[in-house]
Amino acid sequence: MSEYAPPAQDVTPPQNRGPSVEQARPRAGADTKVGAPKSAVAGALESQGRLQEAAWEYQKAGDAASAARVEQRLQSVLLGTPERIKAMGEEAGASDTWKLYFSGGIKGLFKKDGSGFGNTANERAAYRVSQLLGLNLVPMTLQRSLTLPDGKTITGSVQYWMNDIGDAQFDAEGDYVMSQEMRFFDFLIANNDRPGNILYKKGGGQVAIDNNLAFDDELYEHVKVTVPDAKILARLRAIPKSQWMRELAPLIGKDKVEAMMMRKSEVLTAAAKAPPKK
Repeated sequence: MSEYAPPAQDVTPPQNRGPSVEQARPRAGADTKVGAPKSAVAGALESQGRLQEAAWEYQKAGDAASAARVEQRLQSVLLGTPERIKAMGEEAGASDTWKLYFSGGIKGLFKKDGSGFGNTANERAAYRVSQLLGLNLVPMTLQRSLTLPDGKTITGSVQYWMNDIGDAQFDAEGDYVMSQEMRFFDFLIANNDRPGNILYKKGGGQVAIDNNLAFDDELYEHVKVTVPDAKILARLRAIPKSQWMRELAPLIGKDKVEAMMMRKSEVLTAAAKAPPKK
């Protein structure tokens, strides 16, 4: 179920605050207009306030420093005081979620800890996996607190709200179209809640949202071992278990990281039998 749906009611909040537990960090790795230099596209996106899209584009252009700078800027925005809050409401099927409006046209989706959306720490862990592998599938997702109009302060996660999202895409059998990278990602993070929960960017490319049910103890039949392209596979090989533990164990626990390492081994075994094209 996607929260990218028409919200129900509109309220203007008092002062909000957003201390972060996890910090956005530079890492490996949106869509490029045909014929335009990637760095020029990234600069245009940044000037429009489309910061996550700009960071991804800078990475594709090989400009890691600019990508890190934009991500730090985006982190500051998402953890700052929103100018307005819009409660998603029951009509949108998204109680305990709020759309946050920040300066510069930047928006975020806030999910309350302990709501009916599973574990928000899973959302943040999924973002870290996507970030470390340079998949650019999950928008920036951070922990923060939020003060509601009634003065109550709650904690949860905030995720950058993507722009320029197109219609859902289906194959001939009527199933959601999923990229090779998305299938690999879902296997690695044990996410049984996909088909669906995909955003399709108008310029091409997919975005993984609603990852709160990831890192499940048991994989469903439709989540199968998928080998990513050679570039992503090399990153998967290069990241040691100790780093995965350091990044993810505080969020999902050591046992679930161990389980992910087993799935990593399955991917590497499958790749050895049928190496991806370079």
